[in-house]
Amino acid sequence: MIYPKSCPGTLYIIKRSQKCWVKIGRTINVNRRLEELRKAYPDDILTLIWSFQSEYIKDLESLLHLWFTDDRTEGEWFLALPEEVIDMVKVMAPLFEKRLYLERQRLDMEDLIRRSISDPSSLTYDEKETLGEI
Repeated sequence: MIYPKSCPGTLYIIKRSQKCWVKIGRTINVNRRLEELRKAYPDDILTLIWSFQSEYIKDLESLLHLWFTDDRTEGEWFLALPEEVIDMVKVMAPLFEKRLYLERQRLDMEDLIRRSISDPSSLTYDEKETLGEI
């Protein structure tokens, strides 16, 4: 099973007025990224439609690019309605949250088991109880 990797950032959707395209991208600083794109496309009006902060932004962006691959026009630009992209994020985001939670629980349990083997005296009462040692 593949779990999302933590990669904090902001997913953004930017609309390009001349071509009715949307850009699905990720960044740490949305305003800076929008200014960079405006310089790259000086003859077009670029509008930030929506942004979404998350811990797993890289995987979410990749999945969206895959989902909209048939609508790809150039680079990270897609011929898609912003609402379609937003709806997909709203569906995918809770699934990623659940997966991240489960992965953290698994890693915590692995760490607990390792510590119970290497240094059992370091375990707290609650940790021993979790392992069924009490």
